[in-house]
Amino acid sequence: MNLKDTLRYLLLGGIFIIIPIIPLIVTGSMFFPFITGKNFTFRIVIELMAAGWLILMLLDAQYRPRFTWILGAVSAFIASIFIADLLSANAFKSFWSNFERMDGFVTLAHLYLYFLIAVSVLKTKKLWFTVFNISFAVSGILGFMGLRELGFFTNLTGPRVDLTFGNPTYFAIYAVFHAFIGAVLLWHHKGSVYIKYLYGVIIALNSVMLMFTATRGAILGFLGGALLASILIAIFEKENKVLRKISVGVVAAVLVVMAGFFVVKDTEWAKETPVLKRFANLELNFEGNRGTVASRYMIWNMAWQGFQERPIFGWGQESFNFVFNKYYNPQMFRMEPWFDRTHNIVFDWLIAGGLVGAIAYFSIPVFIMYYLWFFRRNDHPMSVVERSLWTGLIAAYFFHNLFVFDNLTSYIMYFGVLAYLHFRLSEDREPIAKDFSINPDNVKIVIAPVIVVLVVAFIYMANIRGIWAAQSLVEALRPQEGGPTRTLALYEQALEYDFIGRQEASEQLVQMATRINRTDVQPDLKQAFIERAESAMLREIERVPNDTRTQLFMGSFLGNVGRVQDAMTYLQNAHELSPKKQVILFEIGSPQISTGQTEAALETFKTAYELAPDFDQARDLYALAAVHNNRFDIAEELLIEPYGTLAIDDDRFLRVYSDRGRHDLVIEILQKRLNDNPTNPQAYVSLAAGHLNSGNRDRAVELIQEAIQIDPSFKAQGERFIEEIQAGQTPTE
Repeated sequence: MNLKDTLRYLLLGGIFIIIPIIPLIVTGSMFFPFITGKNFTFRIVIELMAAGWLILMLLDAQYRPRFTWILGAVSAFIASIFIADLLSANAFKSFWSNFERMDGFVTLAHLYLYFLIAVSVLKTKKLWFTVFNISFAVSGILGFMGLRELGFFTNLTGPRVDLTFGNPTYFAIYAVFHAFIGAVLLWHHKGSVYIKYLYGVIIALNSVMLMFTATRGAILGFLGGALLASILIAIFEKENKVLRKISVGVVAAVLVVMAGFFVVKDTEWAKETPVLKRFANLELNFEGNRGTVASRYMIWNMAWQGFQERPIFGWGQESFNFVFNKYYNPQMFRMEPWFDRTHNIVFDWLIAGGLVGAIAYFSIPVFIMYYLWFFRRNDHPMSVVERSLWTGLIAAYFFHNLFVFDNLTSYIMYFGVLAYLHFRLSEDREPIAKDFSINPDNVKIVIAPVIVVLVVAFIYMANIRGIWAAQSLVEALRPQEGGPTRTLALYEQALEYDFIGRQEASEQLVQMATRINRTDVQPDLKQAFIERAESAMLREIERVPNDTRTQLFMGSFLGNVGRVQDAMTYLQNAHELSPKKQVILFEIGSPQISTGQTEAALETFKTAYELAPDFDQARDLYALAAVHNNRFDIAEELLIEPYGTLAIDDDRFLRVYSDRGRHDLVIEILQKRLNDNPTNPQAYVSLAAGHLNSGNRDRAVELIQEAIQIDPSFKAQGERFIEEIQAGQTPTE
């Protein structure tokens, strides 16, 4: 076998075997096990395949891609995002991302290589359908795994299904792709009827798994895509009347399913079924601040403001956090504080690539529709049925992405479909640069070894070191036989690689150092954790000084280890970068109170409260700050309406009322606790202490006597307390 054949078979093996099984990979030995294993495997495989493909296409022009405007649009998209990422607010992260996402330009570049390799090597329909069949079979395996997770339909009210994906949303769009791909395979299969039945079973499995991911965007996209494909077949399929009737039936079935939901959505059965419950609970209140749709609306509004600031090339990938923090809507307080995606494909690419990147991205489906429906109208290489199915899939995919974002598995499926459509529409075209040639001996002796060396070096630098860092980081999070000393060494290892995931490693070390500081480990070891965590965060701040998250992490950390004045510098920096985020103001106000700056704290918490007066935590903290300043008028205004009293059963209020001499409120709170726990002797003792502090020694003695009656084992200590109280002393433990 010559070199060309060897390379060809290796490339086919990579596409046939490695790519379809990537969804099955879960690596518990690495940080973010559902993400890192899949992505590192994909990157290494593509890099090895790219080396082989570069050598192969230099040896034989037939293994060079052919041009279509789909290829042109994909290339323009990749080029525009490359420029956007170069101009990014955090170029390193825009290119390399982090362990949680493993997105960024590096992933796009690998997907582009996958596309180019696939369109160059898979040169027949048989090869393409082999790839689709393998991937479809894997989806069937996952479907059966899903049935097992569901308990073979005995536990349909359990959690949403995610299997090896770690996120039901990721599994949902994977199932959507395979339901449509299965329909294409079923349409093309002309052999055994049993194989057709098998296709039908796996399509049904994917549909069932989709339902039990309870992912609303994917389910609606699937139903809408099926509806669109059926309508197109019913309108344009002229030869097969039976198929047209079936399509009309599918349209009717989809409409019945949608109507049926509205009929049953308020029943007890629907409320106990995850998917129906999620649809029934969907809130379309754009004016309030509750519900998924409302939160998405606020995020999209922030994204629009960010786009207007940088409209041409945007902010770069992985940079929405800068927009989110700068234009933060205070009404987002009920949601998570660190959104890194807009959860909308339009705004995601407007932010990541600006108008240039977004136009390039959305030109891809435009050209797909052109080639499917307007190109070679009278002699199209694909049947109406196949074109309709691909159209339905693309529509389902983009509708799903209006509410979420891509991940590696959905990207692989999408780029694979793009490559297939490109292949079918360019079969009769000549390869690009067909006449360009290099002496084969020079390729084999000089160019090939250079390519191999460069690729191997890149694999080590970009992947192996990243894998080691992810392994060290996840190991550091686990209990170690060597104790904290070994844990610190593992964090050192993760940080030494200084590559992908370096911010995550720094943040995890900060959290660990904070926990270690609260334990009884040796002071020198505590100090070692603190110093290493501080140096790691300082390095991140130096690299990206305008990142609100790192500034806040640093400020919170320094405050937690007692360096309040140093902490305030970073907390103020964070506030300047995100002036409307209440959690930052909370972090500023708390040390102001602890250091006696109560008037400054009052202003800080007032600012946080006024940003969103319906934020309970902001209201309570403002009230606490008011009490610290003896401004009970403010506290009454804030607390009476929601609580009906100033005597709130909360240790924070209990302490501040005691400090401010409001023994009446202290006693009222402690009396409530006693009423709620009448058999708890400690509740009596606590209330006795409250009465003692207010000067009512007789009542304090009575309460201790009652505690002794409830718990005779407390008798000796209780009688000592009584003696001390009657002697005019304050009892001690």
